Amino acid sequence: MYITGTFNNWEQQIPMHRSGNDFTYIHNLKKGKHAFKFIVDDEWRFAPDQPTVADIEGRINNFMDVSDFVAYTGDDNYLTAAGKFHLTGVILDTSTECN
Repeated sequence: MYITGTFNNWEQQIPMHRSGNDFTYIHNLKKGKHAFKFIVDDEWRFAPDQPTVADIEGRINNFMDVSDFVAYTGDDNYLTAAGKFHLTGVILDTSTECN
C-alpha cells in the first residue's frame, strides 16, 4: 500500500509500513489543508471512514486540516496550559476497506 497527496504534489507514491492489519506513514505536514489517496494493487482509493473532499474534477480524496495544529513540546504542563488536547501525530488507520 502506498500514499500520495498534496503534501508531495501527488508526485510520489510513498510506501506505507504494515503492522498487523494497519498501515502507517509518518510525515511532517506543513500547516494547512491536505488531500491524499491510497494506492492499493495499482488502484487509487480513499478510506470511506476518514474525512473526504472532492477535487475540481469530482474525484474523491481523503482530507486532513492541520491549520490549527500545535506540536507537543515535551512540557509536562503543556496540555493544562493550552487548555485542550492537541493531536501529536497522525496515524492513518486503513484496516477498513478502501474505496
